[in-house]
Amino acid sequence: MKKFDDIKEILIAGGGMMGKNIAFVMTKNPAYRVTVYDLYPTDVPAGIRTNTKQLIDHGVLTEEELTERLSRIIFTTDIDDPQIAKADLVIEAVFEDMNVKQETFAKLEARCSEDCIFCTNSSVMSPSEISAKLIHRERFVGTHFWNPGHLIPRVEVVKTDATGDGVAEAVMEVLASAGKKPCLCRKDVPGFIANRLQHALWREAISIVEHGIADAETVDIAIKNSFGLRLPQLSALENSDMVGTQLTYNIHSYVLQYLEDSHEPSPLLSEMIAEGKMGFKSGEGFKKWTPEQIEKCNSDLKEYLIRMLYNKEKRRFLNMAKYRIQRAKGVEGSTVYVYTAGGHNECVPTRLHDIDGKGANDIEGGRMIMGITYFIPGGYTDFGNNPMESIYYILTGEMTLKTDDEETVLHAGDSFHCCGGVNKSVKNTGTEVTQMLVCLLPPQ
Repeated sequence: MKKFDDIKEILIAGGGMMGKNIAFVMTKNPAYRVTVYDLYPTDVPAGIRTNTKQLIDHGVLTEEELTERLSRIIFTTDIDDPQIAKADLVIEAVFEDMNVKQETFAKLEARCSEDCIFCTNSSVMSPSEISAKLIHRERFVGTHFWNPGHLIPRVEVVKTDATGDGVAEAVMEVLASAGKKPCLCRKDVPGFIANRLQHALWREAISIVEHGIADAETVDIAIKNSFGLRLPQLSALENSDMVGTQLTYNIHSYVLQYLEDSHEPSPLLSEMIAEGKMGFKSGEGFKKWTPEQIEKCNSDLKEYLIRMLYNKEKRRFLNMAKYRIQRAKGVEGSTVYVYTAGGHNECVPTRLHDIDGKGANDIEGGRMIMGITYFIPGGYTDFGNNPMESIYYILTGEMTLKTDDEETVLHAGDSFHCCGGVNKSVKNTGTEVTQMLVCLLPPQ
């Protein structure tokens, strides 16, 4: 069987959204050459460019890096293409249908080498069942990429009832070399690891709505603003150890008898299906969704993941010459530092004590609020004899910039970049903005 060091040629079977994302992921390792196979023509580079646009917008990926990675991906609709026969590792990402998956692997087994490793990306179907008709079942594992596959780092590597020694380990090494965080599921059980956990939560959340304990909006807000906040840092079993085994036991002894434990889908889901409430697809599920809200929800998810994984905020340019400060609000006692430097990599924090001759407690004109120091466009500030090319400002409160027909809000935690620095010749003591271009940047 192929070892980690033997694997250079990667075949992705299926050129849909997940297949494209997986192909992009595998090019993270420059040693890998990737072939995407699909029955139907599809523009793989265009799809990857669309999926990775936010990574470029946030500075995680450069256009040059993307172009180089795309150069190592080829596409074919020919099952007899020589690249398919050369594959060292196959990741299947076709339609979630057992017959389709089994037929795909039967065709691949007839063409790939006997030591080529086979992986299925199914999120729910048993890898053991998918591989049941193969001759060399020992080569087979599940690799469950989480959607969006190019952002979520976790991939569950699932051993079947026949996976040979070292196969799962080799696949985990390959995934790790491509920047993923694989975990081993030692038994092929429905839901693997994370989906079992996720749907246990969903079952209880749906039950709470079904029984009138709280509405859907309240349930989601409760999750997001309580234990959901700490999960990326403190997960379930770590939390149990933190509070203590005895307390966990005592809580479970009392509360488990009251939790939802049905082995059937909630009747509420059946009612929603009968009423055509199909979620995003129909514009209504547990909540009502406009097309704009759906688009924003999808975009916000990717923005959040990029911020969490890469600590990157989207760069948003504003023509500050047309804005006036309409409103500003801050947090008492907080301090803002101004980063001054000629470039992004050599920022030196400097406390800005005074803007336009006004003290830190001056609240006139929206300049200083309750001890907060922040930049007021148009104010005159003397930086001495060394005016800087780039000045970075962190906003800890909230500022609303408004024209007659447009309004932009800079929120707490945002920071923004005044390109070209402050024009020292401008001594406008009002709130009108002159000769400024601003870009939101991540908090320093």
